[in-house]
Formats: sequence, structure tokens, C-alpha cells
Amino acid sequence: MPRTELVGYLLTSGARVEQTDLAVFTAADPGLANGFLHASDEELTEALDAQPSDELSYL
Repeated sequence: MPRTELVGYLLTSGARVEQTDLAVFTAADPGLANGFLHASDEELTEALDAQPSDELSYL
């Protein structure tokens, strides 16, 4: 997807990025976030643990 198209989508009124949107990109390129995501394992764990979950099977 061209960057300009992605930026246009994100700037569109009411556009929201969902987890499923990101899953498509990371499935296509698993190392995609390596260039911009610089977090320690502890920071990632803390951020993930802070996310609410309605599914008890994920706990």
C-alpha cells in the first residue's frame, strides 16, 4: 500500500485503525514494526497487560 494512500486513509474523518488492520500488515511483513517500534520486553508486556479483554480464554 502506498504511504500516501495510508496517510489519506488515516486523515479521513472518522477513520479508525483497528487491530485487524494492523494484523494484515504484520502478517504480510512480520518485521514491519522493527523500524519504528523501540520498546523493551517489559514495556511491551506492561502495555499488553493494560489492554482490556472481554475474552476469558485469552487470560
